[in-house]
Amino acid sequence: CPQGQENSAQNPNDNDAEQNDERRIYFGYGAMCNPVSRRRRNIQESSLRPAYLPNFKIDFSLAGVANIIPVSEKNNAGVHGVLMEFDSQEMWGKVCQSESGYDKKEELVIPYNSKEKELSNDHNNDKHNKGEKKNETMVQAYVFYMTGTQEISATEEEENKVGAKKKVDVGKPQERYLKVIAEGMRMYDVDENYITKSILGVDCYPSRKPGSYLTFRTTTGGENNLPTMTFEEYEKRACTQIPCFLIGNRVVDLDKKNLPDDDHPLMKLLRAKAIGKSDFTHHLLEVLYDPDLPSDESEHGNWAEDQCVDIFMGSNMYELGQVSYILHDDTTTQ
Repeated sequence: CPQGQENSAQNPNDNDAEQNDERRIYFGYGAMCNPVSRRRRNIQESSLRPAYLPNFKIDFSLAGVANIIPVSEKNNAGVHGVLMEFDSQEMWGKVCQSESGYDKKEELVIPYNSKEKELSNDHNNDKHNKGEKKNETMVQAYVFYMTGTQEISATEEEENKVGAKKKVDVGKPQERYLKVIAEGMRMYDVDENYITKSILGVDCYPSRKPGSYLTFRTTTGGENNLPTMTFEEYEKRACTQIPCFLIGNRVVDLDKKNLPDDDHPLMKLLRAKAIGKSDFTHHLLEVLYDPDLPSDESEHGNWAEDQCVDIFMGSNMYELGQVSYILHDDTTTQ
């Protein structure tokens, strides 16, 4: 089954300056700042410290996920996050796999200080909270972001609302996602003012509980009248007929005629992890840390569909997906 355009982030060796040196320095500004998110992805860093990336700003307008956008120096903008080191090719490969969908670039980052994780836990330290860098020695680090993106203007947002076809995707992140980023940043004393304004201050979709989860639309006839199929039939359908994916035991068809190009961030994710593959729930449970995840495992499929719908809504793609089949109960999803 075709997987679409391969992204450089999926290959840990692409563009790495020193192939013989296994040590890699990485700057995280999203969920990777949270140690729980990293552990769920089996990622273990060898050292870390808070840092600052100048001449960029954080943005959530593409699919509601964290991205960074270059800005001019006169804007005095910057992105705060966590600088991490990985000393094995195996671990670096996991980082690159986790960041699939993003492009990998090298940028100059300023650590808050020059010591490895000798950080104060005193959040009342005004100088530290203002992001003061004790030593502005710049470090070259790998940063993953979607290149070619630009800040969405108010005019473009208005055109999105009135135009017959959307020019750009204006998305919103999930409340859960922003809290995970903020929680991780606070663990490593990232600038509190930045966390409050640029992370927790972002407009977002509120978290929901079991009973109020969102679902995809169903085809004509409703939920109780959906036909069934085997996993093998689903695989064949995804590869040769209609792009579709599994969420729980529900087959979600995608509107092939109106899907964005494969370089769209959500399409990259769906091609790599969902379309024609096993239950997308497993991937979402692995990469999305949710402190409020229901303890009842029977609710995990409903939780995953809710998360998936949010992602689609954040990409203005909700109308392009609908549930068309139910997988047989006795069908293996490998």
